[in-house]
Amino acid sequence: MHRHPREGGGPYFVWNAMDSRFRGNDVVIRAAALRLDPHNPQLHYSLAYWLEKQGDRNEALGEFRTAYTLSPENLQFKRAYERLSRKPKAHRASGARKPAEGV
Repeated sequence: MHRHPREGGGPYFVWNAMDSRFRGNDVVIRAAALRLDPHNPQLHYSLAYWLEKQGDRNEALGEFRTAYTLSPENLQFKRAYERLSRKPKAHRASGARKPAEGV
C-alpha cells in the first residue's frame, strides 16, 4: 500500500477515492482506510468532505470535528468544522412549496 508523501502516513489510495474508478465504493474505501489508521486526521477530513458533498451534513460535521480534535493546529480542519457548524440547516427541499397564507 502506498503512503501519502506529504503526510508520511495513511493510505494514499484514499486521496484518489474521488477518482471515477472508485465511484460507488467511496464510503467503503474511506471506512477501510479509517480502520487501518483511525487516528489520522487527514482521513477523517477526507471522509467529512465526501460526506458533505453527498449531503450528509451531520456525519460530515462529526468527521470534521474528529479531524480538528486530532489536529487542532491545522487551520484547514478548524475552518471546515467552524463553517459547517455555522451553516443553517435546510428546513425544506428546494422545490417544496410554501403553505398558502390564511388557509
